[in-house]
Amino acid sequence: MPTLTVHLKQHTPILHFQAREKGATLRATEVKPKLDRFLLRQLGEGDMEKGREKARKKGWLIKPKESALRYKLCIKALGKKEYYLALSFLSNEKRDSLIKSINNRMQIKFAQKGGIIAPSPFFANADKIKFQKGKNILDEKNSDLKR
Repeated sequence: MPTLTVHLKQHTPILHFQAREKGATLRATEVKPKLDRFLLRQLGEGDMEKGREKARKKGWLIKPKESALRYKLCIKALGKKEYYLALSFLSNEKRDSLIKSINNRMQIKFAQKGGIIAPSPFFANADKIKFQKGKNILDEKNSDLKR
C-alpha cells in the first residue's frame, strides 16, 4: 500500500490527558473521522453525500453504507518536547518569577515569553502555583512544580 507522509506544524499546545506518557499526541481515532468527512466533502465538491457515492463506486469505503475511507492513519510526534503552564491570570512579574524558578529548579528551559499561557481559559493547574503574600516572588515551598 502506498504511503503519504505529511508533516504538520503545531501552533498551539495540546492539553493532553496522557501528557506524562512518552509520545503523547493526537489520537488517530480522533482525527480520522474528521479527515474522512473533509475528504468526502472535497470529493463531492462540498456535498458529502455526493462524495460518499463517488468513493463507494471507486471502492474506497471500508463498508459501502458508511463514511469511513479505506486508509490507515498514524500520528507520530517529532522534535523536542515542550512544556507549558496554562494559568488563568498571571502578571508579568509573577510570570518572570515562575519562569526563573522553573528554569533553576527543574532544568527545563521555558522561553521568557512562551511556556506560560496567560490569560488562559484552562484553570486545572492554576491552584498549584503559589506566590509569597503581597509579593511577586514564587513560594516554592507551597507550590507544586512537579512534571
